[in-house]
Amino acid sequence: MDDFCKWDGADADELYGLFDMFYELKPLFKRLAIHDDEGLWYQYVAENTPCKIELRALTDEEEVLLTRMESNVSVPVSDVESFLMEKTRYRKANATLARLVVQDFMEATGINIVQDFEPSKVFQMIVDMR
Repeated sequence: MDDFCKWDGADADELYGLFDMFYELKPLFKRLAIHDDEGLWYQYVAENTPCKIELRALTDEEEVLLTRMESNVSVPVSDVESFLMEKTRYRKANATLARLVVQDFMEATGINIVQDFEPSKVFQMIVDMR
């Protein structure tokens, strides 16, 4: 369908009428590509594609986690947190969440100083928690 349609730019409603037609035909094609110099087709598709994101209210647990994350911003990372975070594989973008996990881990295992961390004891504690 290359060069099937050329638009002279005279009437925008005519162009969007063509886009409506192509948009309705699109599911019938394995691949349908519309190339326009102005990028109007991509804008049209974006505007007519329904959003799959649904907004919802936060749960109480999520609000508690967000509050903890916000309060952690003003508190410096402790030596133990830093040590344990070095042992984990996390992306820098997830550092605030990783810090919460480390804090919960410290609380659950009773690790308060770096010397308290013994992998074999921690592993046994995890096995016992099951």
